[in-house]
Amino acid sequence: TLAGSAGNTGTTDGNGPGALFIDPQGIGVDSLGNVYVADSFAQTIRKIDPQGNTSTLAGSAGRSGYADGPTATATFSLPTGLAVDGTGAVYVTEMGNQTVRVIHPSGIVSTLAGQAGTGNTDGPGNRALFASLDGMAVDASDWVYVADTANHTIRKISPEGIVSTFAGMPGIAGNADGPPSEARFSHPESPAVDQAGNVYVADAWNHTIRKITPTGQVSTLAGSAGKHGSADDAGSAARFFYPYGVAVGSEGLIYVADGLNHTIRRISPDGFVSTFAGTAGAHGHA
Repeated sequence: TLAGSAGNTGTTDGNGPGALFIDPQGIGVDSLGNVYVADSFAQTIRKIDPQGNTSTLAGSAGRSGYADGPTATATFSLPTGLAVDGTGAVYVTEMGNQTVRVIHPSGIVSTLAGQAGTGNTDGPGNRALFASLDGMAVDASDWVYVADTANHTIRKISPEGIVSTFAGMPGIAGNADGPPSEARFSHPESPAVDQAGNVYVADAWNHTIRKITPTGQVSTLAGSAGKHGSADDAGSAARFFYPYGVAVGSEGLIYVADGLNHTIRRISPDGFVSTFAGTAGAHGHA
């Protein structure tokens, strides 16, 4: 356990178990090994250094709102997804405000895209609308990918803040592979991007892991739509149970937080799924 105390909630900063969180969700790591956490119900972004010291990077504990500016006065509403770019900028998606925010290394928080209200509008950042922002990823060129869960789409945001629909059809759930406008997802969560620009998505309600190429071609990497379980096997023979998080590791390895199985799964470059940590169906803190 890097930080926090099992079963204890709060907003206290401190070292290791002395720190408390309320509802930690999105997580990211910078080049120096600092870990950043979207502490959703605390309405804050927390930072954990390599020695396990937790501090509040931005937001005010227990105070929900929407304010850009210095980190000490900026406010958030249910931050959920988080990613860090090569410069140390921290990107955050908010479920409450339906926006994508940026915490700059200078200590200033700004809005990259989105506005109050829900929808599926593409376009310039301050005109774009999202339905239910969840996880996110940022690539080496600072393009941002977000899971617009209730729209059943993956959205893409340019460094200038222009929003487009990368894959899926707004408001239409399904499980189809294929070109961007023909692909279908069902409550996608937490995208991750590899060095080649491929995007991996936990397609939660389909119980599958999907892959989107840089051109938007969608395929199913592992699992079988509509079939849940915990089977370790290759490709479509593997089973997940509401996967929620995805991360790209070294040497082409993909790691999956398999939500209702309470396990961490690993997908090899040749598509074989194995259980990396935890025991399927057994939850706890050990």
